[in-house]
Amino acid sequence: MKIYKEKVLADAHKEGRELAKKAIAEFCGSESFNIYYNENGKPLCDKCFFNISHKRDMVVCAVSDKNIGIDIEYITDIKERNDYLLMSSEEAEFINAIKDKQNERFFTIFTMKEAFVKMLGGKLKDAAKLNTVKNGEIKTDFEEFIFNTEIIGETIITTCEEK
Repeated sequence: MKIYKEKVLADAHKEGRELAKKAIAEFCGSESFNIYYNENGKPLCDKCFFNISHKRDMVVCAVSDKNIGIDIEYITDIKERNDYLLMSSEEAEFINAIKDKQNERFFTIFTMKEAFVKMLGGKLKDAAKLNTVKNGEIKTDFEEFIFNTEIIGETIITTCEEK
């Protein structure tokens, strides 16, 4: 797996597609490939797996020989709640447990769920099926897939990749 990052200059959607083309060509060692989309809009390639995410002025693309999803978010202040959309009660308890870690914990779990849905090529409601917290800790290694999260300044980037 390789992650590519770029600052967005104008059109995040367009620049994300261009970054994906460059990333796939580099990863595969060829500029001969086809990109198409599944019924939920997930981009697919005939030579490898890839996924794109963009937020504000950043675009990221993950390329792999295994099915992959990626999400990027800016860590911002959240309002504490007893339950968060698409999150289990155990995840909500984990987020709220340490006040000065709430924002980071929320966006870690949020990006995990988003990357998971994008890897599946599913719909956002599928995120509720994934419980990322077990015994008071974030679980990153599952039977069929693994998460990798990186915090860079104010951004958090998470990938979900099939094993």
